[in-house]
Amino acid sequence: MKKLVGGTGASFLAKQPIINPLGNLRHIVKSELGKGLPFSEIYFSEVQPKTIKAWKYHTKQSQNISVAFGRIRIVCIKKNSDETVFEVFELNSEELYGILTIPAGIYYSLINVSEIPTILLNATDLPYNSEENLSLPLEYPEFASLIFEFGS
Repeated sequence: MKKLVGGTGASFLAKQPIINPLGNLRHIVKSELGKGLPFSEIYFSEVQPKTIKAWKYHTKQSQNISVAFGRIRIVCIKKNSDETVFEVFELNSEELYGILTIPAGIYYSLINVSEIPTILLNATDLPYNSEENLSLPLEYPEFASLIFEFGS
C-alpha cells in the first residue's frame, strides 16, 4: 500500500476472522454503549453450504440479520409457559433481501439452503457477552422436528 502525506483522518485496522468449522465470523464494528450509535457490534458471519448453525439464544442481545451473499433459512422459536411457537424466514441477497430482527428470548437456527457459503451481516444492540449467549445442540429433542422439516 502506498502511503501519501496527508491528514484526512481515515485509518485502516486489519482484522482476523474468528475461525469456526461451520462458518467463520468477521467483526466489522464494535462500539461501547453510550456512544450514540444504534448498534454495539456489526459483524459478518459465514454459514457453509448445506450447513446448520443451531440453536442460538440470547437473554439480552437482539440480532439484526441481513444476507450479503447466498440464501439462508432462519427458524425462530419462542417458548412461553404454556406453548411454543415458531416462524420460518427465508432471506437472500437478491429478491428476499432485508433485515431480520430477532429480539432477545428467541431460539433460532441458521440453515444455509444454497450451494455456496452464505455471508450474513449481523448488527446487534449489545456487545457480545458469553454469559447471556446460550446454545442448544442441533438435535435438541424439543426442536429436532423443525430441523427435520425445514433443514433442507
